[in-house]
This record gives sequence, C-alpha cells and structure tokens, in this order.
Amino acid sequence: MALIVFGSSKLPELGKVVGVTLKEFKKSTRELVSEDEAKEEKIINWPFSMLS
Repeated sequence: MALIVFGSSKLPELGKVVGVTLKEFKKSTRELVSEDEAKEEKIINWPFSMLS
C-alpha cells in the first residue's frame, strides 16, 4: 500500500525516516524510564542516606 501511495522513489526515504523516528522514540523512552527509576531509588534510600 505504501508503494502505491508514495511511489517507489520515495519508499527508501520513508523507511529511513521511520527508522530514525523509532530510534529517537526508544531513546527517549529509555531515558524517561531510567530517570524514574533513579528517582524511586533516591526516595527509597532516603532514610538510610541520613545515617551516613
């Protein structure tokens, strides 16, 4: 269907753009998850960090 809509000359460009977009989305998702995990770890360890 993409071949009909975009034509054969635009298909490689479209594939590249989709790939780059997915890569950026995955990267952003990983960063958000790691930030959340770091915040949770800081909150969980908060009382114990005062003992040092």
